[in-house]
Amino acid sequence: MLLDISRISELELKPDVLVKMPNLKFLKFYHSDRYNCFQKKSKICLPQGLSSLPNELRYLCWEGYPLRTLPPRIDPRNLVELDLSYSNVELLWEGKQDLVNLKKITLNYSENLVRIRDLSSATNLEEMDLFNCKNLLELPSLYKVTSLTSLDLGGCSNIFQFPEVSSNVRRLYLEGTSIEQVPSSMEFLSELVTLSMDNCVRLKNIPTAVSNLRSLHRLSLNDCPNITTFPEISATIKELNLAGTAIEDVPSSIECLSNLCILNLARCWRLKSVSTSIHRLKSLEIFILEGCSRLEIFPEILDTMNLGHLDLSRTALKELPSSIENLIFLFELRLNNCENLVCLPNSFYKLKSLTVLLLGGCSRLKDFPEILETMERLRTLDLSGTALKELPSSMENLVGLEYLRLDNYENFLCLPANLFFAIEGASLKGRSEIHKHPNGLSSLRKLILRECKRLKSLPESPPSLEFLDAPDCTSLEDVSSIKKHFEKLLRTVYQQAFHRVTYFMACITGSEIAEWFDFKSIGSSINIQLPLEWYNNSRKNFPGFIVSAVVPFQDYSDNMEIRIRCECHLKSSTGGCLDLSYFAGIWRWGKHHERRLFGSDQLFLLCDEYKIRRFVETQASKDCVYNEASFKFYAVVYRGYPCTYSLKPVSLWKVKQCGVHPIFPKDGAEAKRNNEKKENREKPQANLVVNTKLYDPVPLKNSSTLRSRALKDSDLEASMVSHLCKPVSYHVALARRKLHLNLS
Repeated sequence: MLLDISRISELELKPDVLVKMPNLKFLKFYHSDRYNCFQKKSKICLPQGLSSLPNELRYLCWEGYPLRTLPPRIDPRNLVELDLSYSNVELLWEGKQDLVNLKKITLNYSENLVRIRDLSSATNLEEMDLFNCKNLLELPSLYKVTSLTSLDLGGCSNIFQFPEVSSNVRRLYLEGTSIEQVPSSMEFLSELVTLSMDNCVRLKNIPTAVSNLRSLHRLSLNDCPNITTFPEISATIKELNLAGTAIEDVPSSIECLSNLCILNLARCWRLKSVSTSIHRLKSLEIFILEGCSRLEIFPEILDTMNLGHLDLSRTALKELPSSIENLIFLFELRLNNCENLVCLPNSFYKLKSLTVLLLGGCSRLKDFPEILETMERLRTLDLSGTALKELPSSMENLVGLEYLRLDNYENFLCLPANLFFAIEGASLKGRSEIHKHPNGLSSLRKLILRECKRLKSLPESPPSLEFLDAPDCTSLEDVSSIKKHFEKLLRTVYQQAFHRVTYFMACITGSEIAEWFDFKSIGSSINIQLPLEWYNNSRKNFPGFIVSAVVPFQDYSDNMEIRIRCECHLKSSTGGCLDLSYFAGIWRWGKHHERRLFGSDQLFLLCDEYKIRRFVETQASKDCVYNEASFKFYAVVYRGYPCTYSLKPVSLWKVKQCGVHPIFPKDGAEAKRNNEKKENREKPQANLVVNTKLYDPVPLKNSSTLRSRALKDSDLEASMVSHLCKPVSYHVALARRKLHLNLS
């Protein structure tokens, strides 16, 4: 029997509901909607209790089980797996039960559970999951349960004693318990691979007996504030987590941990020194010292290492040793908010594997070292909030650089003329000017100019420009280079539409649909008639659409996301219908966007030619003639839930106006264009007929005044550019290239 509780409203069961199913072997009541799981009262009600469970039952999963105990008439001798997650049980059963076949017990989030009776008969029990059973007071002895390999007591805050388990256990999760001591007898846990005791705030130093655990690979003691000494552990250890402990140093004996791959000492606020013997850890790949606010000296690296990730953020380091060049495999170096850091070693350029270098918030860093040799792999460089006044001309040797941040550069004076030869992304917040160079910015993809109060004009944009963000540039007057860039881009869109993947989306502060839209309507829906010239062979000549909607932005709150969706409903002359429901544009607001746009109307423009063509090719009939299209617009507000990394729709915002602008492929208008050729032999031919006077639009019930006029491609481009080059946040993509503009 299988039932998804998420799909029912409420179900009341009689106590004998299972009596007539004595041979039932599989029973599963579960929630497929994990976020809303058990947020409210259980949907399955047993007002008179439950008299019994089938004796043949092998698998019992009842998530959110509503009763305090399992029924008194129960014979669990055949039971193999028991899952009562999120249940209301306080006690599983009275007395001793025959559990010879039971292999797994899952009771996580059963917050009313107080105790579990004798499990000595469960000789085949392999796993017990009691995570977050907050009121669990005691466990039975598990010493005789020799098959047990995994025990999870994480979040069981009323457990004070280290559990008695057999020597065969491999994984112990004791996070958030109230255990004070780890007994020396644990040295007999010869098969133990993982011991996790994070956030055990009462736990004191680990006994030396841990060093005898020859199978131990992972020891995690994060946020155990009473751990004051570096533990003595077996050389087999691969991952050691001591973040948030009170250790003061890393002793020289650490060189014995020859298999150590991950060493996490983040937020060890009392840590003052790290032994130079750290270089002997040839297996070490990740070393985290983030937040060790008393650490002033990083040890000399006396030999090459395999270290790939080094995080020294928020430490008290003043400099790095020149021997850091021995980290020949280092690909990520984090030094964010090292406020005492004044310089980097001159040998920095020898870190040939370095891909990410983060120096944001190093407010005393005044000089950046010369890059005397090519660094091909460095992709990301964050210099925001430093005290640099200039960058060396040798920055051109960062030939692979894709992203550069220079936020909050109050003292920054100039950039080297050749800086942007190799750079593909740049953030230049707070800059008052940009020095133009004939070949500069040639590969630039991202340019951020936030709060450039004195910036009056923008340099000529490179063809590769994808992202431009320039809010609060109060002196910005000349955006001719951006207009030129967009004109070229839009011309390419129209000339190559239906031959290349075309997609763009724009968000503009405004309350009116652009005048070049042929079809407009008050409200969230609009109907249009498709012209006779494209009736025949709709699959080949089917038009694309640029659509627009005006949405008043309301109050802002964190984790908000606004998605603008357009649904197209097609109707044929023979009565057939077809929905293009997945023609959608999404505008994600997110936490990094300013709140200043809220309280004003925002105008959205959307076009997704690829989805339209794909839809027509796969679903539209070759013989069907589609002569009418209706559009419905939605502004859906989603709320983010960090714990589940999911979004849930919470409300709909009003759509004040909407508009549709059809764009048609070349073939459907061939005859008409041939006639136009005769009238004007010198008129240049485009691959796309856009908004030309080929038909008289029929006034529709839901549309506002429609105009029929001839409009050249160049006029349309100029109209779009003029409309877009205002304070906007603009996103455009052509052939899988994205472009975003935000000027204010």
